[in-house]
Amino acid sequence: MDDAQFAELVGWIADQGLAGEEEPELVSGFCTRAVAFGLPLTRAAVLIDTLHPLYEGHFFGWQADGKITLREYGSSREGEAQERWLRSPFYRLVESGEPLLRRRINAESRAEFPSIAELAPDATEFVAMVHRFKAQGIIGEMDCVYSSWATDRAEGFGDGGVADLERLVPLLALAVKSASLTRSRARRSRPISGAIPAGGCWPAASCGAWPIGSNRCSGSAT
Repeated sequence: MDDAQFAELVGWIADQGLAGEEEPELVSGFCTRAVAFGLPLTRAAVLIDTLHPLYEGHFFGWQADGKITLREYGSSREGEAQERWLRSPFYRLVESGEPLLRRRINAESRAEFPSIAELAPDATEFVAMVHRFKAQGIIGEMDCVYSSWATDRAEGFGDGGVADLERLVPLLALAVKSASLTRSRARRSRPISGAIPAGGCWPAASCGAWPIGSNRCSGSAT
């Protein structure tokens, strides 16, 4: 991605964030434009904890075929959900304090992180990132934005592609945080009814990969 393309994508993120675009459109629009500028993305996901009292967070997924996924997940403090969290790349980032984890997809990395096979089944390389909020930016359990990025290109992302992600994703994370806060404020103005269906998702659907628990960016595993 050259400097002109980078500047154009940064401008688009800023415009959409200021306009109040919702998270699925932010993620899909970002990915579509990044691919057009040469970033070899095939799958992406952005996750953020929520201020909602019934579930913990939101998962926004994108695939190169245009499929967009929205999932809302329940607690990962116990049972199978906690086991999945503890074996996820995101938990590794929380424990290590690092902002980025990068793996070529092979038998070794699939054994290390079983969830990779779910989120990026046909990938050759996978990148997980966490963008933590500073103390004054934390609101309840919303303390960071997680994201994952996958490519099926034989040579992977390459150092240039990963560098592009490192420059661009913090800006996308900021726009997603803004959109999530806007939606949370709107929701608090309405009465809440119903309960989380069996399986901990809302609406009833597969929760997918790597549910996130409370204040995970701070290092808590329970």
